[in-house]
Amino acid sequence: MCLNHSPLYPLQHRPGVPWDPAVDGPHAVAAVVGAPDRPLDRDRLSDGTHMTTAQDPSSVADAPGAWPLLGHLSVLRSSPLKFLTSLPSHGDLVRVRLGPVRAYVLCRPDLVHEMLRDPATFDKGGRLFDKSRQITGNGLLTCRRAEHLRQRPLVQPAFTRSQLASYVPVMHDEVASLTGSWEVGRPIDISTEMIRLFARITARTLFHCHLDDQAVMVFQRALTILTEGVYRRITSLGLWEKLPTAGNRRYRQAERDLHSAIDQFIDRFIGQGRNGDATGDRPAGILGMLLAVREGEDSLTRQEVHDQTLIFLMAGIETTAATLSWTLHLLGRHPQAQERMHTEITTVLGPRLPTLNDIPRLDYTRRVLTESLRLYPPAWILTRTATTDTHLGGHPIPAGTTLLFSPYLIHHDARFFPDPDHFIPDRCPGEHPSALIPFGGGPRKCIGDVYGITEALIALAGISTRWRLTATPGPPPRLLARGTLTPHRLIMTAQPR
Repeated sequence: MCLNHSPLYPLQHRPGVPWDPAVDGPHAVAAVVGAPDRPLDRDRLSDGTHMTTAQDPSSVADAPGAWPLLGHLSVLRSSPLKFLTSLPSHGDLVRVRLGPVRAYVLCRPDLVHEMLRDPATFDKGGRLFDKSRQITGNGLLTCRRAEHLRQRPLVQPAFTRSQLASYVPVMHDEVASLTGSWEVGRPIDISTEMIRLFARITARTLFHCHLDDQAVMVFQRALTILTEGVYRRITSLGLWEKLPTAGNRRYRQAERDLHSAIDQFIDRFIGQGRNGDATGDRPAGILGMLLAVREGEDSLTRQEVHDQTLIFLMAGIETTAATLSWTLHLLGRHPQAQERMHTEITTVLGPRLPTLNDIPRLDYTRRVLTESLRLYPPAWILTRTATTDTHLGGHPIPAGTTLLFSPYLIHHDARFFPDPDHFIPDRCPGEHPSALIPFGGGPRKCIGDVYGITEALIALAGISTRWRLTATPGPPPRLLARGTLTPHRLIMTAQPR
């Protein structure tokens, strides 16, 4: 058992200096959640054995089971997680076929960090990002490196310490509103409720706008269809998406609905800014920052503002909702862990909700969330494209090559996490802390990692202060590996604490 530090927030960082999640957070998270600056011991594994570090470039293995024409697209559609977690047995770098295209899967975390530290050589690209851009456009999370260098400074101020502190009362308000609507013993669709919660938190904190129930329903329905549809396009040949199938028609309609909702959201914000106070100043937030740039010298087009709004709403809603849904599911299936977490929350907080200063004291609660992110990382598969001829782990990588890495694969590798399929909140990162990569790493590490962790912890503590959630009888919810890892129909019941 390892209790000397927290996987998500530091217990101590600088003596006498208050912890700052916006300043210390990214570095603290990097210390054990995908730390690009702490390379792994390439030779020594957690079981004491050694692996070879220098390999013959010609020794890259081909993954078995490729079909003619489709390659491995079929298995990536039908059973992607089982397929991915089987690949480390074939080598550290494994070649797969995505239709006619050959790609490499990185099966060791030090190779992943080597790639992520060099975004100039390994830029965002490949099937995942190419298909995602059809929906999200050229937003911060999907754009190429040159655009990222321009875009990130525009929205970084939304994630400072002072901004994060201003978001906490909004998070409290929305958590209290949601949990106040629950009834004793009534079945609750947790996945739906978490999307509802984080849609409102994201809109109010990052955009200073309210989403009514109708708007939340539009986002929820569209995101469900589109995330599944994007993954189907990633794992299909190009001809399929052009066919007039019922699924493709639903996809195109959801795309229209989502973009229309984003345009209405922006228009509502502009109207609120012009009429909302005596000075006529627009509210703060990402959208206000983007619109201010739009009117400055380095102006953004309306489409660029639209793309950024869409990507931050999607990321802010879907990934955190999935994370907290899985966390509540795991606690419901492990009542002893839930009871221990409740005891800690009661001891630290009493009946109130946590502030930023409370979060470092919620050690076990943070461990629960960390273990949930390890088991079910929302961004479970990602791609990069080599921009030039290069090498990775001693292997030649030609320009234009697609590289895949999967946090799920790394997180479920027994070399780095013994008993990888078990929920163990007291798990010690041990010798390979950099194997935990739910937020990626390197210069393009998720800009909202500390924001997302903070809102998830506040929501988890707020729910647990009032309710004890229990799993309904029957098998666990089906895991949907599509755009994100989400539970299908996660139904729980609430009992007052």
